[in-house]
Amino acid sequence: GSFQKAVFNYIKEHPRCTQASVADAYHKHRSQVSEAVSKLVEKRFVSRTGNKLVVAVLYKEVIKRERERHVDFGKGKIKVTAERDPAK
Repeated sequence: GSFQKAVFNYIKEHPRCTQASVADAYHKHRSQVSEAVSKLVEKRFVSRTGNKLVVAVLYKEVIKRERERHVDFGKGKIKVTAERDPAK
């Protein structure tokens, strides 16, 4: 419905937002947002990463950017810069 479309657009404009932030933005009960998000996930328009939401078509782009900024060493993540050292 129209609320699903509004939620989709909010997630698109605010990648990695939470259901709570969507509920706050639209002054809706979290259960209403949860229902709309579940339908969007079921239709594969939106993906969940932990408690973060992202538009499915942008999901690979967000993950790619996250991987470029972090290197995984076991349990922790070490932050690395994306810029190259001009001296090298």
